[in-house]
Amino acid sequence: MEVICDTHIWYLIGSGEIPPADYESVQLVGNYINITEFGKTRNLVNRLEYTRCAIQALMSKSSFMEFASPPKYLRNWDDPTYNYSNFTDPDIQDILRGLKMIANGSYIVPDKVEGYIKHCEEKEQDIISLIETFQRSGEKVRKNINNKKQHWALDSIPSIREFMSFMVSVITKCSGLSNNFKWNRFELFEQVHQAFNKEVELGHRKFKPHDWADLMLLLYVHPGNKVWTTEDKWIYLITKVGMEHYLYKPN
Repeated sequence: MEVICDTHIWYLIGSGEIPPADYESVQLVGNYINITEFGKTRNLVNRLEYTRCAIQALMSKSSFMEFASPPKYLRNWDDPTYNYSNFTDPDIQDILRGLKMIANGSYIVPDKVEGYIKHCEEKEQDIISLIETFQRSGEKVRKNINNKKQHWALDSIPSIREFMSFMVSVITKCSGLSNNFKWNRFELFEQVHQAFNKEVELGHRKFKPHDWADLMLLLYVHPGNKVWTTEDKWIYLITKVGMEHYLYKPN
């Protein structure tokens, strides 16, 4: 069984807080989200050894890595002839090269720390801008909600599919996902994304910087696979939409 891990799981494995007995019988899957989050974390400066162990865990305990970004991953599911490997992308090559160096004992030298922190800030601002857009959209919808129960029952998955298809078209320079795209393989992502959006629209929660990456992580989880997270918010939402069978729970 394949288990897709959120990034915090690698920290817990690397530190020994999660023992090998909890994962030795399954295939842990590292992914693009993990790689890019490690590549822009201030922990490489503030908590170097803790993060080094996490990166070592990602590289040594993953049965395999999924290098494709979410839009490229979706495009390949739609068109298997599409060459989606992010491993050939310069940015991913650079991140992986840097992470391997950290795993092998390197560190960010003092005269490079300021530049790296600036890099982190720029990446954070890109995400903050996106999250603020989503938050404003949710608040705009909230103003027009007259019946909360009816609003929760509305099917907003078509709009989620439309947005994801738009992302694919922009990133992979195509016309978007086909009309017969097999969305049933992404039911966990769709259901949790819809529930999360509804809670934002109803004012029950706010978008936070890591939320978008956490949602994108769910795209790698298909029927028969599981996701491993310790974050209460996602465990709650996954359970709320009736998808608890996707949660990996060590014995």
